[in-house]
Amino acid sequence: MQLIERARLQHDYERIDALADALVTRFAPSEICELARSQNVVVRALAQEAMTQIPTTVLIGILHDPVDAEVAREALQRQARDYGSEQARQVITALEEIDLDSDEM
Repeated sequence: MQLIERARLQHDYERIDALADALVTRFAPSEICELARSQNVVVRALAQEAMTQIPTTVLIGILHDPVDAEVAREALQRQARDYGSEQARQVITALEEIDLDSDEM
């Protein structure tokens, strides 16, 4: 977070891009989820974008984590909406059906 904030303050957008690319390759998905909940708008946006690059099957596994599930769900929605992922769309549809069923009980 400190590196991103420092690069932002220096208007070093090339460094910000490099740090964003490093998120997926150097951090575990749970760590990226934590960054996606950051109070820092730039860090949060970069982490949310990095989450969309994580394979759908990995995001599905994160849905079982009560802390990170919402971030994973948002990433799946973006994969389906912004990148046309059919697998992510199917997962989101299934989750919505589960939510509807639990609301009816």
